[in-house]
Amino acid sequence: MDHEEICKRIENIKLSQKKNNPTITLDQGLRRKGEERLSNCLVAKVLSSKLINRDAFRQHLPRILRATKKIEIEVVGENLFVLEFNNPMDRRRVIERGGPWHFFRNLILFQEFNGVQSPDTLDFTKWEVWVQCHNVPIAYMQEEIIRKIGNQIGQVIEIDKGELEVFFGRFIRMKVKVEVDKPLQGHIVIQEETSQEESIVLLTYEKFPDFCYVCGKVGHTWRECEESDKKGENMEYGKRHAGKFTNGTKQISEKRRRRAT
Repeated sequence: MDHEEICKRIENIKLSQKKNNPTITLDQGLRRKGEERLSNCLVAKVLSSKLINRDAFRQHLPRILRATKKIEIEVVGENLFVLEFNNPMDRRRVIERGGPWHFFRNLILFQEFNGVQSPDTLDFTKWEVWVQCHNVPIAYMQEEIIRKIGNQIGQVIEIDKGELEVFFGRFIRMKVKVEVDKPLQGHIVIQEETSQEESIVLLTYEKFPDFCYVCGKVGHTWRECEESDKKGENMEYGKRHAGKFTNGTKQISEKRRRRAT
């Protein structure tokens, strides 16, 4: 049964209000045992309009995540997988340090879960990405202004102040949580209240996956977009804008990041 059919049948059972439904009562210790195992697990969803080959995913994902030990991978839905890590540090790195991760340019989102709710019900609507802000005037390199810029992109998670904890450099770098179903920003305009002069901040996204040149969203390409004319025309996020999204795809090394600040 697929998820939709399961939900429908469960709802019908609840509405029937039968009092003779077969019921078992579990000791809390049994749930804790399951939760201990799930503490080594994550649910992964690949954002793609195409069905991901599960054998290829099982083969390549440990290398993508740079896992030091084996990862058990089970398919639980369409482009949805449960991962069980044999090394807790591998799991921790995926959650805290890595990302965004992608499988052949398709974005992978990860979520923790308690094993009681269905993996289909988990929230895969947001993802975290490092964004570089270029062409920021030095006078505007203040944390308050930088946060205002970041809040136009999404939710600011972290601002990279560098080794010296100052903002002087070629660009500003911050980690932002963005919504999957909203177009990505290519630039932000800064204007002071008493002046008509504008400063245009250009944005690049590091380790960026494939996205749609028509609507600016991840999870599909322009040929699969409902807004596309299928002729490759009117691509607002296409070649003319591609640099704003692809120049920053390579991960910056710690040494280079320190030099930048």
